[in-house]
Amino acid sequence: MPRILSYFFILSLFSFPLYVILLLRIQNEKTKTLVRPLSSKHDNDSFSRALLEMDEKNINVGRWSINSRNFSTTDRILPKQDFSTPIPCHEEYFSTPIPCHELTRNLPKTVLKPEHLQAQEFFDLSYNNDVYLDAFRYIHPAKDLCKGKNDSEKLIVLLVISDTLVSGHLFRDAIRATWGRHLKKYNRWCIRLGFIIGNSTNSSRMIDISLESHRYGDIIQGSFGDGYNHFTDKTMTAFRWAQQFCSNASLIMRVTHDTVVNIPLLTKWAELFDTQRKTRLYFGDTQSMAEQYKEGKYQFRSPVKWPTNKYPPFNTGTGYAISMDLAVELNALFCRTPIAFPDDIYIGALVDSLGATAQSTYHFQQTHSLGVSDFYRITKKNVIVHFVNWDSKLV
Repeated sequence: MPRILSYFFILSLFSFPLYVILLLRIQNEKTKTLVRPLSSKHDNDSFSRALLEMDEKNINVGRWSINSRNFSTTDRILPKQDFSTPIPCHEEYFSTPIPCHELTRNLPKTVLKPEHLQAQEFFDLSYNNDVYLDAFRYIHPAKDLCKGKNDSEKLIVLLVISDTLVSGHLFRDAIRATWGRHLKKYNRWCIRLGFIIGNSTNSSRMIDISLESHRYGDIIQGSFGDGYNHFTDKTMTAFRWAQQFCSNASLIMRVTHDTVVNIPLLTKWAELFDTQRKTRLYFGDTQSMAEQYKEGKYQFRSPVKWPTNKYPPFNTGTGYAISMDLAVELNALFCRTPIAFPDDIYIGALVDSLGATAQSTYHFQQTHSLGVSDFYRITKKNVIVHFVNWDSKLV
């Protein structure tokens, strides 16, 4: 009997550590289950848990100073959030753009030219993009962005093409702190500013975008991709969103986030067009008879063959202004023409097929390389200035 007890005692000594290890492994698995990463659908539970983890760890998500020149792009760039305010999850934000069958009820007439440069489908409207475009969703729609305007005031909506990258947030914060600051009213014009971005597979970035949208209410995020190749999707979404949520706007100004807009001059220019009661406006830096790029970043892509290697006149995508009546016509054509890239080429081809004209003005023609010299070279004669070769630390 004593020998049996001694064997049992020895066996217990060896089994106890194994038991402890087993318990620890089980606990670890439970912990993983409780704090699993965000799912691709961003469900309520996982989204709330992620925010709770941020709160418990007391994460300092950075700060922004417009005078700072030592701002690192690796820093978290949102200001500290008040987590006592509930942040809605993505599903609560989802909403649907106007479907193609509504946009195309009254198709605009096209004007076929003898020697047209775009594909025949741009005139006979035989193409069908309903399935593709109707699948788009707004993750963050900024539904209330254009509310609060008096009947006596005219409305300009500034739609900025941006992205979900950290550098994209740097640009958006720079715009909000400089030329996009205090834009609600200027003279008799109401001005609204919104940022068009795509979707991201990065859960951390999507959380940041949700916080940014909740804080500023100016994020218009679509369910399509976010890269440069999705600029056409972003531009189409910008015009469709404007018709749906800002239909009372007189003018849409579409720019990229590395562009500065001269608001006083823009309103003067808008006042002139409004006084003359002009319609179907499409103003910008016009390029005529430009040749197609066969490779590289600006490589031309279309699902159908174009008759020549030349583009119809178009306004460069850095920034251009378009009247709401023309944007409504373009929204119908998006559903019935082959979608092409780059987006500024596509928009120019559509405008040309409608018989409207890409109108050029030197006010839209200044490009400046951002450097130590800062902004002093910008003249008062320019509606927009495009900055190239930018350094995020100088933004």
